[in-house]
Amino acid sequence: MKRSQLVQPRWAPWIVEGFAILLTVFFCPQGAEFAVVLAQAVPTQFEDEDEAEAEAEDLDAALRELTAERKRLQKQRLADNGDKSLIDAAIRQFDKQIVLLQKVKQFKEQLERAEAAGDELRIEEYEEQIVEFVEQYERLQQLGEVETGLRESTFELREARREKDELAVKQLPRIIAAWQERLSLTKRLHRVYEDGPEELEEPLEIGVEMSERLVYLERRRLHLQTRKPQQVRLPGVDPEQQLNALVTLHRSFLTAGKQLLEAYEKDDEVNAEQLEER
Repeated sequence: MKRSQLVQPRWAPWIVEGFAILLTVFFCPQGAEFAVVLAQAVPTQFEDEDEAEAEAEDLDAALRELTAERKRLQKQRLADNGDKSLIDAAIRQFDKQIVLLQKVKQFKEQLERAEAAGDELRIEEYEEQIVEFVEQYERLQQLGEVETGLRESTFELREARREKDELAVKQLPRIIAAWQERLSLTKRLHRVYEDGPEELEEPLEIGVEMSERLVYLERRRLHLQTRKPQQVRLPGVDPEQQLNALVTLHRSFLTAGKQLLEAYEKDDEVNAEQLEER
Protein backbone atom coordinates (compact mmCIF):
# COMPACT_ATOMS: atom_id res chain seq x y z
CA MET A 1 0.00 0.00 0.00
CA LYS A 2 1.31 3.43 -0.93
CA ARG A 3 2.06 6.01 1.74
CA SER A 4 -0.54 8.33 0.22
CA GLN A 5 -3.19 5.73 0.98
CA LEU A 6 -2.10 5.46 4.60
CA VAL A 7 -1.49 9.09 5.48
CA GLN A 8 -3.43 12.01 4.08
CA PRO A 9 -2.94 15.70 4.80
CA ARG A 10 -5.51 17.03 7.26
CA TRP A 11 -6.93 19.31 4.56
CA ALA A 12 -7.56 16.43 2.13
CA PRO A 13 -10.98 15.45 3.56
CA TRP A 14 -12.09 19.06 3.28
CA ILE A 15 -11.37 19.04 -0.47
CA VAL A 16 -13.33 15.82 -0.92
CA GLU A 17 -16.25 17.15 1.09
CA GLY A 18 -16.07 20.49 -0.72
CA PHE A 19 -16.51 18.84 -4.11
CA ALA A 20 -19.40 16.81 -2.75
CA ILE A 21 -21.12 19.95 -1.51
CA LEU A 22 -20.65 21.74 -4.85
CA LEU A 23 -22.05 18.76 -6.76
CA THR A 24 -25.00 18.66 -4.38
CA VAL A 25 -25.76 22.34 -4.99
CA PHE A 26 -25.77 22.05 -8.80
CA PHE A 27 -27.27 18.64 -9.46
CA CYS A 28 -29.57 17.66 -6.57
CA PRO A 29 -33.17 18.81 -5.98
CA GLN A 30 -33.21 21.24 -3.06
CA GLY A 31 -29.45 21.00 -3.37
CA ALA A 32 -28.71 24.37 -1.84
CA GLU A 33 -30.69 23.67 1.33
CA PHE A 34 -29.19 20.21 1.69
CA ALA A 35 -25.71 21.57 1.06
CA VAL A 36 -26.09 23.97 3.99
CA VAL A 37 -26.87 21.06 6.30
CA LEU A 38 -23.98 19.05 4.89
CA ALA A 39 -21.56 21.95 5.21
CA GLN A 40 -22.56 22.45 8.84
CA ALA A 41 -22.07 18.76 9.58
CA VAL A 42 -18.59 18.51 8.08
CA PRO A 43 -16.73 20.75 10.56
CA THR A 44 -18.50 19.04 13.46
CA GLN A 45 -17.24 15.68 12.30
CA PHE A 46 -13.63 16.82 12.25
CA GLU A 47 -14.02 18.78 15.49
CA ASP A 48 -15.19 15.56 17.15
CA GLU A 49 -12.16 13.76 15.75
CA ASP A 50 -9.85 16.51 16.98
CA GLU A 51 -11.47 16.40 20.42
CA ALA A 52 -11.06 12.62 20.62
CA GLU A 53 -7.40 12.92 19.63
CA ALA A 54 -6.85 15.64 22.24
CA GLU A 55 -8.46 13.50 24.95
CA ALA A 56 -6.26 10.56 24.03
CA GLU A 57 -3.18 12.78 24.17
CA ASP A 58 -4.26 14.13 27.57
CA LEU A 59 -4.67 10.60 28.90
CA ASP A 60 -1.25 9.57 27.64
CA ALA A 61 0.32 12.70 29.12
CA ALA A 62 -1.36 12.08 32.48
CA LEU A 63 -0.16 8.48 32.50
CA ARG A 64 3.40 9.56 31.71
CA GLU A 65 3.29 12.18 34.45
CA LEU A 66 1.97 9.75 37.06
CA THR A 67 4.52 7.11 36.11
CA ALA A 68 7.37 9.62 36.31
CA GLU A 69 6.18 10.87 39.70
CA ARG A 70 5.93 7.31 40.97
CA LYS A 71 9.53 6.64 39.92
CA ARG A 72 10.64 9.84 41.64
CA LEU A 73 8.96 8.74 44.86
CA GLN A 74 10.60 5.33 44.66
CA LYS A 75 14.01 6.99 44.41
CA GLN A 76 13.13 9.28 47.30
CA ARG A 77 12.06 6.27 49.34
CA LEU A 78 15.41 4.56 48.79
CA ALA A 79 17.29 7.69 49.83
CA ASP A 80 15.12 8.42 52.87
CA ASN A 81 16.24 6.90 56.16
CA GLY A 82 13.21 8.06 58.12
CA ASP A 83 9.61 6.96 58.26
CA LYS A 84 8.58 5.67 54.84
CA SER A 85 4.87 5.22 55.55
CA LEU A 86 3.78 8.46 53.86
CA ILE A 87 5.85 7.73 50.75
CA ASP A 88 4.51 4.17 50.62
CA ALA A 89 0.96 5.51 50.84
CA ALA A 90 1.68 7.96 48.02
CA ILE A 91 3.12 5.21 45.81
CA ARG A 92 0.03 3.06 46.40
CA GLN A 93 -2.10 6.07 45.52
CA PHE A 94 -0.24 6.56 42.25
CA ASP A 95 -0.62 2.86 41.45
CA LYS A 96 -4.39 3.14 41.84
CA GLN A 97 -4.53 6.27 39.71
CA ILE A 98 -2.44 4.68 36.96
CA VAL A 99 -4.70 1.60 36.89
CA LEU A 100 -7.82 3.77 36.66
CA LEU A 101 -6.41 5.89 33.83
CA GLN A 102 -5.42 2.75 31.96
CA LYS A 103 -9.00 1.52 32.33
CA VAL A 104 -10.36 4.85 31.08
CA LYS A 105 -8.07 4.63 28.06
CA GLN A 106 -9.10 1.03 27.39
CA PHE A 107 -12.82 1.79 27.57
CA LYS A 108 -12.46 4.91 25.43
CA GLU A 109 -10.90 2.78 22.71
CA GLN A 110 -13.72 0.25 23.04
CA LEU A 111 -16.24 3.10 22.95
CA GLU A 112 -14.79 4.37 19.67
CA ARG A 113 -15.11 0.90 18.15
CA ALA A 114 -18.69 0.60 19.41
CA GLU A 115 -19.56 4.01 17.96
CA ALA A 116 -18.06 3.02 14.63
CA ALA A 117 -20.16 -0.16 14.67
CA GLY A 118 -23.29 1.68 15.82
CA ASP A 119 -23.66 -0.66 18.82
CA GLU A 120 -25.92 1.45 21.06
CA LEU A 121 -25.96 -1.02 23.97
CA ARG A 122 -22.18 -1.17 24.11
CA ILE A 123 -21.91 2.59 23.72
CA GLU A 124 -24.09 3.17 26.77
CA GLU A 125 -22.23 0.53 28.78
CA TYR A 126 -18.80 1.93 27.95
CA GLU A 127 -19.87 5.52 28.62
CA GLU A 128 -21.13 4.55 32.08
CA GLN A 129 -17.89 2.71 32.82
CA ILE A 130 -15.80 5.68 31.71
CA VAL A 131 -17.79 8.08 33.90
CA GLU A 132 -17.38 5.76 36.88
CA PHE A 133 -13.63 5.38 36.40
CA VAL A 134 -13.14 9.12 35.86
CA GLU A 135 -15.03 9.89 39.09
CA GLN A 136 -12.90 7.38 40.98
CA TYR A 137 -9.76 8.87 39.48
CA GLU A 138 -10.74 12.43 40.38
CA ARG A 139 -11.38 11.41 43.98
CA LEU A 140 -8.06 9.61 44.17
CA GLN A 141 -6.39 12.65 42.66
CA GLN A 142 -7.99 14.88 45.28
CA LEU A 143 -6.82 12.56 48.05
CA GLY A 144 -3.38 12.39 46.48
CA GLU A 145 -3.01 16.17 46.52
CA VAL A 146 -3.90 16.31 50.21
CA GLU A 147 -1.59 13.43 51.11
CA THR A 148 1.23 15.06 49.15
CA GLY A 149 0.76 18.29 51.08
CA LEU A 150 0.72 16.40 54.37
CA ARG A 151 3.82 14.44 53.41
CA GLU A 152 5.78 17.51 52.35
CA SER A 153 4.85 19.42 55.50
CA THR A 154 5.92 16.45 57.62
CA PHE A 155 9.29 16.38 55.86
CA GLU A 156 9.60 20.14 56.37
CA LEU A 157 9.02 19.73 60.09
CA ARG A 158 11.70 17.05 60.27
CA GLU A 159 14.16 19.37 58.51
CA ALA A 160 13.17 22.32 60.71
CA ARG A 161 13.88 20.29 63.83
CA ARG A 162 17.21 19.20 62.43
CA GLU A 163 18.13 22.79 61.59
CA LYS A 164 16.65 24.09 64.88
CA ASP A 165 14.35 26.53 63.10
CA GLU A 166 12.18 27.53 66.05
CA LEU A 167 9.56 29.45 64.07
CA ALA A 168 9.04 26.61 61.61
CA VAL A 169 9.00 24.02 64.40
CA LYS A 170 6.27 26.04 66.10
CA GLN A 171 4.14 26.72 63.01
CA LEU A 172 4.48 23.54 60.93
CA PRO A 173 2.49 21.34 63.37
CA ARG A 174 -0.44 23.72 62.80
CA ILE A 175 -0.04 23.32 59.05
CA ILE A 176 0.15 19.54 59.44
CA ALA A 177 -2.96 19.57 61.63
CA ALA A 178 -4.77 21.58 58.95
CA TRP A 179 -3.71 19.05 56.29
CA GLN A 180 -4.89 16.19 58.51
CA GLU A 181 -8.23 17.91 59.01
CA ARG A 182 -8.59 18.36 55.28
CA LEU A 183 -7.67 14.73 54.65
CA SER A 184 -10.20 13.50 57.18
CA LEU A 185 -12.99 15.65 55.73
CA THR A 186 -12.10 14.67 52.16
CA LYS A 187 -12.26 10.95 52.98
CA ARG A 188 -15.53 11.45 54.77
CA LEU A 189 -16.95 13.37 51.81
CA HIS A 190 -15.97 10.59 49.43
CA ARG A 191 -17.73 8.03 51.63
CA VAL A 192 -20.85 10.18 51.56
CA TYR A 193 -20.63 10.43 47.76
CA GLU A 194 -20.60 6.63 47.65
CA ASP A 195 -23.07 5.71 50.38
CA GLY A 196 -24.97 8.88 51.30
CA PRO A 197 -26.82 10.49 52.86
CA GLU A 198 -26.99 13.17 50.22
CA GLU A 199 -27.82 15.96 52.68
CA LEU A 200 -24.32 15.63 54.17
CA GLU A 201 -22.61 16.39 50.87
CA GLU A 202 -22.95 20.17 50.97
CA PRO A 203 -21.75 20.72 54.56
CA LEU A 204 -18.83 18.38 53.95
CA GLU A 205 -17.93 20.14 50.72
CA ILE A 206 -17.96 23.44 52.61
CA GLY A 207 -15.80 21.85 55.31
CA VAL A 208 -13.27 20.65 52.74
CA GLU A 209 -13.14 24.13 51.22
CA MET A 210 -12.68 25.76 54.63
CA SER A 211 -9.90 23.33 55.52
CA GLU A 212 -8.22 24.02 52.19
CA ARG A 213 -8.26 27.74 52.92
CA LEU A 214 -6.98 27.09 56.42
CA VAL A 215 -3.97 25.21 55.05
CA TYR A 216 -3.19 28.19 52.83
CA LEU A 217 -3.61 30.70 55.67
CA GLU A 218 -1.41 28.72 58.05
CA ARG A 219 1.23 28.44 55.34
CA ARG A 220 0.95 32.15 54.68
CA ARG A 221 1.36 32.89 58.37
CA LEU A 222 4.60 30.92 58.43
CA HIS A 223 5.81 32.86 55.42
CA LEU A 224 5.07 36.19 57.12
CA GLN A 225 6.77 35.12 60.32
CA THR A 226 9.94 34.11 58.50
CA ARG A 227 10.08 37.02 56.05
CA LYS A 228 13.19 39.17 55.85
CA PRO A 229 13.34 42.04 58.39
CA GLN A 230 14.02 44.63 55.69
CA GLN A 231 10.72 43.88 53.97
CA VAL A 232 8.67 47.08 53.67
CA ARG A 233 5.48 47.20 55.73
CA LEU A 234 2.62 49.53 54.92
CA PRO A 235 1.77 52.03 57.67
CA GLY A 236 -1.33 51.11 59.65
CA VAL A 237 -1.46 47.60 58.17
CA ASP A 238 -0.51 44.55 60.20
CA PRO A 239 -0.64 41.54 57.86
CA GLU A 240 0.02 39.08 60.67
CA GLN A 241 -2.87 40.43 62.70
CA GLN A 242 -5.19 40.25 59.69
CA LEU A 243 -4.03 36.72 58.95
CA ASN A 244 -4.55 35.62 62.53
CA ALA A 245 -8.10 36.95 62.39
CA LEU A 246 -8.75 35.02 59.16
CA VAL A 247 -7.34 31.82 60.67
CA THR A 248 -9.58 32.23 63.72
CA LEU A 249 -12.59 32.85 61.48
CA HIS A 250 -11.94 29.75 59.38
CA ARG A 251 -11.40 27.62 62.47
CA SER A 252 -14.75 28.85 63.78
CA PHE A 253 -16.39 27.87 60.50
CA LEU A 254 -14.85 24.41 60.70
CA THR A 255 -15.97 23.93 64.31
CA ALA A 256 -19.51 25.03 63.49
CA GLY A 257 -19.47 22.79 60.43
CA LYS A 258 -18.51 19.76 62.51
CA GLN A 259 -21.29 20.50 64.97
CA LEU A 260 -23.75 20.81 62.09
CA LEU A 261 -22.63 17.48 60.65
CA GLU A 262 -23.12 15.80 64.02
CA ALA A 263 -26.60 17.29 64.26
CA TYR A 264 -27.46 15.99 60.78
CA GLU A 265 -26.15 12.52 61.60
CA LYS A 266 -28.16 12.39 64.83
CA ASP A 267 -31.27 13.78 63.10
CA ASP A 268 -31.22 16.60 65.63
CA GLU A 269 -33.33 19.03 63.62
CA VAL A 270 -33.58 21.66 66.35
CA ASN A 271 -29.83 21.91 66.86
CA ALA A 272 -29.20 21.75 63.11
CA GLU A 273 -31.59 24.62 62.50
CA GLN A 274 -29.93 26.73 65.19
CA LEU A 275 -26.49 26.08 63.73
CA GLU A 276 -27.66 26.91 60.22
CA GLU A 277 -28.97 30.27 61.44
CA ARG A 278 -25.61 31.29 62.90
